[in-house]
Amino acid sequence: MADRSSEQNEEHSQPEQSSIPCQDTGASNDNVDQIQGEYQPEPSSASCQDANDSANDIGSTSDSDTDSSMGENILEYERTLAEYVIHEGMPFRLANRSGFELFWDRLGPGCNSIPSELTIAKHCFNLFREESKKLKEFLEKSCSGVCLAAETWTSVHDFKYVSLTAHFIDEHWRLQRRMLNFCMIEDHEGDTIGSTIKKCLLKWGIKKPFTLTVDDASSDVITHLKGYLKDWKGLMCDGDYLHVRCYAHILNMVVTDGLRDLSDSISAIRNAIRYVRLSSEGLETFKRLVQKEKIESKSLVRLDIVSRWNSTYMMLERAVKFQKVFERMENEEKGYKAYFKEGVDKIGPPTTSDWSKVCAFVQFLKIFYDVTLRLSRSLRLTPNESFHDITLVQDMLQQKITDEDPLIRDMAKNIKRKYDEYWGKLDNLNPLLAIAVILDPRYKLDYVNLVFENIYLDAEVCAAMKKKIKDTLYRLYEEYSVLVVNEPPENPKDNSESSRIDAGVLPGASFVFTNLKEKVLKKMRVTWDPKTELEKYLTADLVDDYPSFDILIWWKYNAPKYKVLSLIARDVLAVLASASSEHVFRPRERVLEEYKSNLPAKMVEALMCAKNWLTAKSVKFSDGDFNQHEEPEEGDSDFDDDEVYLVFE
Repeated sequence: MADRSSEQNEEHSQPEQSSIPCQDTGASNDNVDQIQGEYQPEPSSASCQDANDSANDIGSTSDSDTDSSMGENILEYERTLAEYVIHEGMPFRLANRSGFELFWDRLGPGCNSIPSELTIAKHCFNLFREESKKLKEFLEKSCSGVCLAAETWTSVHDFKYVSLTAHFIDEHWRLQRRMLNFCMIEDHEGDTIGSTIKKCLLKWGIKKPFTLTVDDASSDVITHLKGYLKDWKGLMCDGDYLHVRCYAHILNMVVTDGLRDLSDSISAIRNAIRYVRLSSEGLETFKRLVQKEKIESKSLVRLDIVSRWNSTYMMLERAVKFQKVFERMENEEKGYKAYFKEGVDKIGPPTTSDWSKVCAFVQFLKIFYDVTLRLSRSLRLTPNESFHDITLVQDMLQQKITDEDPLIRDMAKNIKRKYDEYWGKLDNLNPLLAIAVILDPRYKLDYVNLVFENIYLDAEVCAAMKKKIKDTLYRLYEEYSVLVVNEPPENPKDNSESSRIDAGVLPGASFVFTNLKEKVLKKMRVTWDPKTELEKYLTADLVDDYPSFDILIWWKYNAPKYKVLSLIARDVLAVLASASSEHVFRPRERVLEEYKSNLPAKMVEALMCAKNWLTAKSVKFSDGDFNQHEEPEEGDSDFDDDEVYLVFE
């Protein structure tokens, strides 16, 4: 029987406005003449002084013309321009372009002085500082738990960076994502990354991160970080579930190994496609043979970007449809055969064996492609869905290793062996991903147990997985129950007298002690109640599954009914199965473009974080809600030198 609250999903499909800051990354560059993409130093100190004088117009305008709507408009225009520069990743020297001069002149009276590069840069940095203060205050006051993800980046100059992103569920039960830091580091070693993350957490006041998702090679980051967090007493369940291995990273490694095994066959097909796309004559010949073979297709063959395996998959998936056409070209077209004889290293034309191998591999690639594509939806994908994808891949490989086709069977064994190296061990699957499915009212614990019985054919391994998940569930429930038991009464003023008595405060006493009877009764309610909140949830009827079901909305309206479980759900459903989203198909291509690579590290961080915040799916904080802002750290507020914003080579 469906829960009544699930019927409310459609009625309340419009979420309330959030008070979380909206922001995100992007932006650009310098205060210097840019010639053919190169940043050149200013020709003289005079021009630098002009830039400084122009930048100082910000202060003079705000101080001397506070009552002037003209001055206020100019400041608003400049701030809006900064938002545009950040959002679209435009260079700071945008204002020097002739087309921009025309636009600025038409804004109205008082807009004759075009803002300098330094002025735009300062507005960008100030916007970053203002929004970061608001986000920090929100995280400290209103966010129950934060799930973190760390990604490594490099610049075109081979400078190393690490980004730290927070995922959390806000007070309206909406999944949020905010980039917290984008820091330059000496190297990508685990100790270096762990130490940098520690500093970031201290800066943001985050003492109890719930999970940290990193790529498979960064498990030493977790080891390094756990030591700090244990000293802060900020680990739930002693940090046993802190580490989440990036599933997208694992899939990419498995696929990359598979592509390497078939490199010759793939290269032969790629070269055949290159011949077709090389000239209009080759393309016309290909089209003519497609018609003769009566192949119906809305699209023809395409070349791939070799460094992106999803592009290679789409190339192969389309090419196998035209196998007969390529075989006919080899028999009938002299130019096609001559093309492969031109170069000694030119592999091809593809043989029947090449086509058979690629056809079989495409079947596997489709599953990996679909799953990886879903993992990239970081703002819509909750970990309960990720668990379904993980088990889908495992089940597919389990079936394929018994396939009647020996080619598919051998390939499945090879892929599964590589997959198990990264994911097959019992400790590699963070149990929180399965807990997320248990907290999905459409599935719960019995579903997870049945899934394990299907994908773990070894009885001992299956039993161990079941026990691990159940123990984790009850362990979480016990720890979160303490948080609910220790909650203050909702209306302390109405119960002030009884509260003093229950707390054991005696008249004239100078100390407070806990009433033993009440303490024992609370413990009994938590540990001995034969029908705990958890058991009530697990034994309740499953909620009907339907396309528009939203697990976060369900928990939003059932939180009063399941006080402890809702706290667990708010943390667990924010866990990331994949650290990467934007670069999910190319995790090794997180490279800063040239114009950002030339900027100082602080400016790069400001642009990257601010772009993320500006494009976030929520509403900005109300300034009136944040009257108590921390002062910036020493050195952060005195940015009078041009080098803070712009780089001179």
